[in-house]
Amino acid sequence: MRFFPVFLIFAACADPIEQNLAGKLVRFDVVAVSDTCVPARFVGDAGAQFFGQREDGAFLFTMSRNAQLGPNEDGGFVESVERQQVPPQNGVEPLSACNAQLSSWTRTDAGFDLTQVFPGTKSCVNGPLWLPTKDCEVTRSYVMTELGDCQLKCVKISVSGEVTCSC
Repeated sequence: MRFFPVFLIFAACADPIEQNLAGKLVRFDVVAVSDTCVPARFVGDAGAQFFGQREDGAFLFTMSRNAQLGPNEDGGFVESVERQQVPPQNGVEPLSACNAQLSSWTRTDAGFDLTQVFPGTKSCVNGPLWLPTKDCEVTRSYVMTELGDCQLKCVKISVSGEVTCSC
């Protein structure tokens, strides 16, 4: 099994050439490998998402913000599902807060592994609301199951965060 270090950023707009990117709708199942966070970070069904690989080797996919950063109480379907890219584009640094490592992704044969180092609310007083109560680390596997073919230009994200493929 080959591992490739990758980093995640939020891609605000896709290059017009990428609109014809062929990919797949996949279901991501998030499995905890280790988690010292309180509350624990999200695990479970992150829903149907788009996944595609560009010619330069970068991966484009959708994922809810909660499935990456949040605790278990909410599901993977939230309105913050956005198109994302690994590795970073144009040298933009990975998502971070209070000097934390929040988006260290590694591509695996089954999907992605995500390792995160979170500051707690005491050491990051003005940080985002989804921070855990104390400093912690978490590693999770995002396992993909293919659902069908899709082109990036056909990806639709509903207000509720559901990802579908419809041209």
